[in-house]
Amino acid sequence: MNVDVFFEGGGILGISFIGAYKALSDHGILIDRAIGISSGSIIAAFIKSGFTANELIQLLSDYDDFTFFKQKTSTAKKNYIGKPLSLLLNKGIYDSAVIEKFMDEILKQKNITTFQSLMWLGESKLKIIAADFTNKRLLLLPDDLPSYGYDKNSFQISKAVRMSCCIPFFYTPYELKSRNSTCYIIDGGVIKQISTSILNQNHNLDKLTLRFKIKDNSNRWINRFKDIKNRFEFKHDTNNNERIIMIHHNGKIKATDFDISKEEIIYLYKQGYKACYRFIKSEFYKLQ
Repeated sequence: MNVDVFFEGGGILGISFIGAYKALSDHGILIDRAIGISSGSIIAAFIKSGFTANELIQLLSDYDDFTFFKQKTSTAKKNYIGKPLSLLLNKGIYDSAVIEKFMDEILKQKNITTFQSLMWLGESKLKIIAADFTNKRLLLLPDDLPSYGYDKNSFQISKAVRMSCCIPFFYTPYELKSRNSTCYIIDGGVIKQISTSILNQNHNLDKLTLRFKIKDNSNRWINRFKDIKNRFEFKHDTNNNERIIMIHHNGKIKATDFDISKEEIIYLYKQGYKACYRFIKSEFYKLQ
């Protein structure tokens, strides 16, 4: 059976999505289209670029930690006043360009760089959600790129993922040049009430869509941009074929804990696998 998937954000906690992907793969469940927000966009991009669950597990084992994701801006590196000054001048402490570089390096293993490779009948099998902070609107990539003067086929996937991962105040926003103006693009997680039906703009809502959420009430960065989140709202239709799979964890690991240990990586992976496995055993086969 083919399904669509929607991976929400969660920073480093998004490692659990790899466990969920492995559970789907172990039961012969194939992914047709994928949509992602923030760290969820990373996993969605890997999946639609052809990485198997086992290859992503191997990728995890190749890293001792992920502290390279916390590369300070040159301003933030200055003593004492660096961080507040970087917030003022760069609108973030850490350079979001590191995300783009990481994605480029990994996707090249599959000879994938742009959305062109993921197109089917003129539509991308991968959708990435970001937020245009300048215009206070949802940004669906690559679909919305033409309205900014960009060709959606030739646009780099790594840039789209970077846009979706720009946590406000933490990462520097992506500056999208739009004709005679510059739009600041930030983490898609600031958009509220996004339905999985956004995947089905040109399709009947007849395919099962699995939406993966991470249960984390201790993310201090989310609390810091609640005021921003309240400025965004996306109106949507209900998708009755959506099933939400909640991935719980003990709350000890924060979304920005990139110095995560191997034991914690394994823990998050297992939490994702168990949550998806429970859904498959209890509900999935009843839906066929």
